[in-house]
Amino acid sequence: MRQSLFWVLAPLGIFCAILIIAPSFLAVISIGDRLAAISAWLELLFYVTVVGALYAFALRPVALALYTPELHLGNLENAPYGAKMQVARRVLRNPRLSKPLKDELGYAVIRAGILDELLKRSIEHLDQSAQTIIDEKARVIFLSNTIMQNGRLEAITLLMVNLQMVQELIEHYGHRTSVKALWTIYSEIFITAMLVDKMDEMDLDSTLEIILSNTITELPGFTNVVHSLIEGTTSALFTLRVGAITRNLLCNGMHDASPRHERRVSANQQAFRRAAAILPGATAELTKTLIQKAGSIIGRNVFGSRKPNPSDPAPSA
Repeated sequence: MRQSLFWVLAPLGIFCAILIIAPSFLAVISIGDRLAAISAWLELLFYVTVVGALYAFALRPVALALYTPELHLGNLENAPYGAKMQVARRVLRNPRLSKPLKDELGYAVIRAGILDELLKRSIEHLDQSAQTIIDEKARVIFLSNTIMQNGRLEAITLLMVNLQMVQELIEHYGHRTSVKALWTIYSEIFITAMLVDKMDEMDLDSTLEIILSNTITELPGFTNVVHSLIEGTTSALFTLRVGAITRNLLCNGMHDASPRHERRVSANQQAFRRAAAILPGATAELTKTLIQKAGSIIGRNVFGSRKPNPSDPAPSA
């Protein structure tokens, strides 16, 4: 089942990645052609910027993740000593590792001693702070995809943020899971990014009319607000789920042999729990910011006083 799942998700992920990247590539070429009519240097600068952004936000996180040594906590005693030594050095560079554990692990590395127990304790200690990385990325995705109102940009943002999150979690723990399990995660990211890209095509008006009364759905802007919140919440839930799967693979010993159903149920439960914890606060933060911005705009354009013009006559005494 695990083998068949990989061979289904792998080509499907590649296909979805092509569906996302190809239209974006054509858009980049179109913009470059327009800039070429203005200046060849401007066109070159644009292409260099696009390639730099692609490398920094997509290719580099994947390359760094693959470059990290592979290790499974559930089978630590059978891992090569060289791999455990590399992971120990990476863990020691993590500023979130407590000083007592850093001292013990550092001494063991210097003396080339037994690392199994210390390494497991150190990684389990780092697991306590790993959720903050996931929550931060989910909050960014929720705020950005709620505001953007553009399916293609939302898909690209979700893709880049999730690739970065996986790489940051791998760097946080100092090791990665197997390439096959890692590619399964990347495939799910590509597939979900494509679904987010197509969410703008949903007929949300008809759906809301079935659920809610016409009086509510006919309020100005109500459908747009609900649609934005649905997109932001869906993207954040998916980000939390990917973070939970990656965290389980890296820390909880749930390596490739674990049943897919077990991983999926565990990740879904963790994602919904964290969503219930962080999304209300993120929604309140977004609402407060929008109200402040709207109030500022209204104050300047409607109630604000006109700036004095130097040519205006001075007021009489």
